[in-house]
Amino acid sequence: MRKLVELDPKSEITHFGLGQACYDEGLFEEGAASMGRAIAIKPDYTAAYEILGRCLEKIGKLEEARAIYEKGIEIGGQKGDMIPTEKMKARLNRVQGKLASPDAPTGTS
Repeated sequence: MRKLVELDPKSEITHFGLGQACYDEGLFEEGAASMGRAIAIKPDYTAAYEILGRCLEKIGKLEEARAIYEKGIEIGGQKGDMIPTEKMKARLNRVQGKLASPDAPTGTS
């Protein structure tokens, strides 16, 4: 996947694919960076906001994750991207709960 990004660095799809692969492999910081690049190329890429938020959660950046989910929900609502939007709403609720009760057990996935 990294080779595809090298071949087509201006493609939001290749950055998204790399970001998803990094998330799946537990490389959350690299995944977040790739999703950030996908969003920089295509600012209304709703699914990229969801995975970026998940990566940020995994590395403990809950405030940033909350902001990303809020932005993604706004964009997804405008575009009618219901599946990633609903996923982000659920994750946003969890993040807000963690921020309100930082000592509560976490169960991110």
